[in-house]
Amino acid sequence: MEVYKDVYCNIIPLPGNPLKSINNYIVKSGDETLIVDTAFNTAVSIAAMQQILKSLDVDLQKTKLFITHFHSDHSGQAHLFAARGAKIFMGETDGHLVSTMADQQSPHWNEVMEIAKLQGLGQENLTIQEHPGYKYRPQSTLEFLPVSPGDQIVVGQYSFTVIDLTGHTPGMLGLYESNHKILFCGDHVLGSITPNITFYGFRYGDMLGKYIDNLKKYLKWKSIYFSAVIEH
Repeated sequence: MEVYKDVYCNIIPLPGNPLKSINNYIVKSGDETLIVDTAFNTAVSIAAMQQILKSLDVDLQKTKLFITHFHSDHSGQAHLFAARGAKIFMGETDGHLVSTMADQQSPHWNEVMEIAKLQGLGQENLTIQEHPGYKYRPQSTLEFLPVSPGDQIVVGQYSFTVIDLTGHTPGMLGLYESNHKILFCGDHVLGSITPNITFYGFRYGDMLGKYIDNLKKYLKWKSIYFSAVIEH
């Protein structure tokens, strides 16, 4: 559905997940397209995404895919977009995590297991193959164009500024269009639930503190916000 001029919200099912669905956003201006996030790398989610792209006549050769953060419900299909010519934009921190997620032996998945043990999950309960982030991840190494807060991504009449939304993940980013006061915030603000703020390792510092600081910083904008999960 068109939720703002040339901005479309697409509800993509997430089979077997408590969230049930995720909001994907597409900004379509002529033959230029900006897509914000994907969904899980599952047959059902892929089919839904392909139908959306077809209905909006999206040319992936002229498409920018912006991934807000590394979680697989947002990045799972990124490799499929890249294979068809889309340009992938991500922050350096979360982009590095996505680019290595295909490998079961990557430092990322090893650290996930170690943190689970540190937090008290018994070894007998640890099976990385059952972790939804692992099961529905991108299936190949992903090359991306790194972006940082302050960078601009332009499509049609819209000029989006990349903003820091660290908290939900170590390097989550969002997009803000100041002229129209549009905020694509990933999982930073959700419709009827609170985001999960978790521990990703001591090197990332106080994730909850960073989340709260960013929440205060951006809520004062009184923007139209588009998030991954919101009441429809």
